Amino acid sequence: MFSRDAAIWDALTRLPAVNVVGANSVAGAASKAAPGDFVLADLDVSSPDQIARACVYPGVEVIAVASCGHDGLTLEYTLLQAELRGAVAALPKPISAADISETITRLRQSHQRMERSRRAAA
Repeated sequence: MFSRDAAIWDALTRLPAVNVVGANSVAGAASKAAPGDFVLADLDVSSPDQIARACVYPGVEVIAVASCGHDGLTLEYTLLQAELRGAVAALPKPISAADISETITRLRQSHQRMERSRRAAA
């Protein structure tokens, strides 16, 4: 996870089955992640461009969060830019650990459905 938001950091460390790793950048966090891991990118301290750098790591997925826009743009546009650069989800702050957990659960279920469909088609 790359975030300087103490509330998010604290909340995530309390979630079961979530490995929280600190890093100096979104790409740094992604480089420490294993395939199937999610990286939380806090866009309040990094730019949407860093999402693309993090998405080069195979199997690592980025969830972006932000409370404000970047470079004079709206929050909604900043979150859209994160998704266009490869984030699997982009969520507005404030956000709770439950919101992040729900997002991860939803994404994992989606992956499982896609894998079942792929196997059935083979």
